[in-house]
Amino acid sequence: MQIIIDGYNVLLRGRRAGAIGAPELERMREELTRKAAGYAASRDIRITLVFDGQNGMGVQAAPPPGKVKVVFSRSPENADAVIKKMVQGHEQPRNIVVVTSDQPLARFVQSCGCQLLSSEAWRQKMEHGRDEDLAEKHGRLNDLNIEEWLRIFGEKK
Repeated sequence: MQIIIDGYNVLLRGRRAGAIGAPELERMREELTRKAAGYAASRDIRITLVFDGQNGMGVQAAPPPGKVKVVFSRSPENADAVIKKMVQGHEQPRNIVVVTSDQPLARFVQSCGCQLLSSEAWRQKMEHGRDEDLAEKHGRLNDLNIEEWLRIFGEKK
């Protein structure tokens, strides 16, 4: 599975981009990269963070670890155009999750067969992901499991 993240859409959703200085923006990018690397480390997924860049250049202090790749768009393209090309060029777009709340981009990637996750849902997943991941890994209780546990350990009250 591959996750493609519309980087600035995740970072700046609900904020005024001009109000954030370059050092703060760099710190935010690095934090997002670290969180993505942590998320990808224990899973069979690759994550690509796509940011708007100036001539393909962005400030990346160090290469991201492991299964994370950081891409900066090149002028005149923006991050959305790069994401669209990545999706269109993929053999199995249904195996891609695109993280964005940009509605035109969201409609496009869904029309290509990709899965969509909103920026807000991604942020929540990063904040609360560990509990959900354990449930996902070990399975959630279904009615048969519950009945079995109740039979062994006691009745419903």
